[in-house]
Parts: sequence; structure tokens; C-alpha cells
Amino acid sequence: MSIILALAWRLNADDITRFETLLPFLATLYDGVSIASPPTDDEALIAPVQALTTLPIKLRISARGNENRRYYTLQQALTFDDVSHVHYCDGDHALARMERDPDDWKAIVDALQHTDCLVIGRSEAVFESYPRPLVGTERIINRVASHLVGQAVDLGVGSRGFSRKAVEFLMQYASPETHGIATDSEWVVLLYRGGYALTTYVSDSAIYEVVSEAQRQLLESAEQWAKRVNIAQMIIKAGLDASVRGDLPEQ
Repeated sequence: MSIILALAWRLNADDITRFETLLPFLATLYDGVSIASPPTDDEALIAPVQALTTLPIKLRISARGNENRRYYTLQQALTFDDVSHVHYCDGDHALARMERDPDDWKAIVDALQHTDCLVIGRSEAVFESYPRPLVGTERIINRVASHLVGQAVDLGVGSRGFSRKAVEFLMQYASPETHGIATDSEWVVLLYRGGYALTTYVSDSAIYEVVSEAQRQLLESAEQWAKRVNIAQMIIKAGLDASVRGDLPEQ
């Protein structure tokens, strides 16, 4: 049995340093790390990650264009030996969350081993700490998704835990053509429709890292409100489309 961490991650030099520092911690939880990165990332950034082979953890990195990197990092995760579970997380948030509360991160990894789909949500305090355009639009997304799957879910964390059979199901019935962010709802609704167990975990570490006041102001701007409304429409539509699919196996 092995657990793989799957990341869709736009590399940058600072994050690579943080990632290398965290590798001993990752090696206590995972047997491998799958990374799908944009091909525009400088080879000078990708090469140091590929060279991190001295620690007891396997690492595979691939470059994907404007494709659904969330889908492809899950697909790549299945190429590791004896995969039993996959922990997906958006790479731009994973490092800050591990650094903030490693015990919470460990609890997530433990919890995902006991279900087919672990929907990692946020405590109310963490949810309210997000930029306002995200809070306002994600409450609507969550209400629609909760109705579709018959239980309360929080889909805005950019992280899920999956059993191997759940990942294999997604590789067959989810589409790599779906916009990556729309998988927030598509994957959970498809697994629900497929009869897979959905479990929720409320996290105190699922923060949205804001590194400067300038970034905070940008994330709170009117332009971000417009962007997030469009994103919410995309995510909701993907969930609604998945809820009426006629090609899924009967439960």
C-alpha cells in the first residue's frame, strides 16, 4: 500500500526551496510525489526538482500546457507502484498549509485512507480569512454542490483525498478537457453518482496564502469579483452537467 501526493504546481524558485525543506516531512507520509507543471516553467526550475532523488521518496514531474493539470497529476500518480490512495492539492497552497499546521496535514492523510473521496473543507474562521470575492462566490458553489450530493461539502480548498479505485473511476469518466478549476465540482459529483463514499474533513490549516498587502488588494478588487463570478459559474455548471450524465455505471 502506498500514498501519493499529487500536485498541480506552477514552480517558482522560493517554493522549490520550501519544498526541499519539507521533503523529510513528506517522506513520513507519502511514498511518492506527482507534479504536473506548466511547460513554460524554466528548465532551471524544473531541473532542481527532478534532482531531488536522495531522500526516501519518489518524485515524478511532467510538463502540461493549458491542459487540466489536476487530471494529469492524478493520472501520473497511478504510475507509482502499489498505489492505494492519492492526496491531491493545488501546489501553490500545499506548502503554506503543511508549514502552518503539520499535525492537521497528518490528520488529513490519515483520514483519506478510510474513504473513497475525502472532501477537505475549511473551518469557519479559515473560510472567512479568504479574500472576499472567494468567500462570496464559494458560498454559492458550496450550496449547489451540497444539494447535488446530499450532504454539506466545501469545495473551495483545492484539495481532495482519493482511493485508487476512485482515481481510476475519474480517469475513465472525468474529462481531461474540463477546465482544471471546474474539477472542484465535477469530480465530487461524479464520484457521488458512481456510488463512492464521500467523507468530509474540516481543516484549520487550509489557508489561502497572501504574501503581501499588494496581493491582498488585488485579490479584493472589483476585477477579482468579476473573475470569481465567472469561475463560480464554470464550477457550478460542471457539477450540474456531471449530475445528469447518462453514461455512468449504475450504483
